[in-house]
Amino acid sequence: MNTRHCGLCRTFVAVLAISTTLGCGRKESSGPLRLIPVKGMVTVKGRAALGAIVTLYAVSGPAVGTGVYPHGIADETGQFALTTYTADDGAPVGEYQITVVWPDSEFQPKTVEQIDAVMSGDDPPDKLGGRYGNPKQSRLTAEILENTTELPDLELR
Repeated sequence: MNTRHCGLCRTFVAVLAISTTLGCGRKESSGPLRLIPVKGMVTVKGRAALGAIVTLYAVSGPAVGTGVYPHGIADETGQFALTTYTADDGAPVGEYQITVVWPDSEFQPKTVEQIDAVMSGDDPPDKLGGRYGNPKQSRLTAEILENTTELPDLELR
């Protein structure tokens, strides 16, 4: 047997073992995370933000690195319930950066570029101008504890 070939095999096996141990930067969980049912409210200039999408990005706690992003959609009163796996099931404990995107459902494209963007599947414009749409730039935060039932109101301008 060729010793060079065996050395390559051992190297391949070692790399494979390390890569499966380390994964791709995401935590592997042994099952769904335990969730806390949590509700919240989002308003813009004191008015309910119907259809606003609130998404939580874990910065500490068991959801970090799992690809789990609790989210909710505001109703006509601005209230939402967080969903992680199934509707309104809640979110894991931890600290979160929060994003809010408020799609303009009444957007009427007027230019060729706007029409092309909508036809290509792009979402309608964000009524908030993207100010709260990036978790690294949003200053909205929350902590969910075992006894949390509501997030602090998200009062946007």
